[in-house]
Amino acid sequence: VSVNTVAPLLFRNHTNNSGFGLSMERRNLAAAEVARCRTIIFVPFPAQGHITPMLRLARTLVDHGDDDVSVTVAIPDFIHRRMGQLSIPRVALVSIPSGVQDDGDGEPPGPPSFLHAMEHHMPAQLEGMLMAERDVVSCLVVDFLASWAIPVAARLGLPVVGFWVGMLATYRTVAVIPELMDKGLISESGTPLEIARPNTSFYAVPSVLVYI
Repeated sequence: VSVNTVAPLLFRNHTNNSGFGLSMERRNLAAAEVARCRTIIFVPFPAQGHITPMLRLARTLVDHGDDDVSVTVAIPDFIHRRMGQLSIPRVALVSIPSGVQDDGDGEPPGPPSFLHAMEHHMPAQLEGMLMAERDVVSCLVVDFLASWAIPVAARLGLPVVGFWVGMLATYRTVAVIPELMDKGLISESGTPLEIARPNTSFYAVPSVLVYI
């Protein structure tokens, strides 16, 4: 995700699709509204390999954006407690209640705990935060593994930019899964399915389908 990808979303939900047909007065009012709506909400997946790249993107946005652009990173409370006094100019680190039992000492909660919280507890907490800040929020940048935040943004009419921390090849592998399922090549659990095709030999390798 580049700065050029995110920046247009700062303005998208304050104009119509074309931008034409608006009176000068309405355009001036829209421009004034945009000037007050310059906060981007980041929603990372709660793991170091996901939060660190997202913080780097946040720093890049505020460093290369206008002075009135700011970023708020919504971090689960059990991760926020372990980030100490980390401070990035114009980047706010906000704790989102997760409902996960944690005292802040030792290792953070494992995936079984926080994955359940992401689906069943945190959406309502994020929605409450967004509603309180609705007048200043322009868009969300959401880690694809934190996709639970996308329906929340949709309910509030906020645009979303997806963020993928891995290689493009890994994203393309994940993105093609629905197509593989539709064609009957893999099951819903990802298991390769043997399909008889004329003049082909089928080989199933872990995570790979090969036809010869």
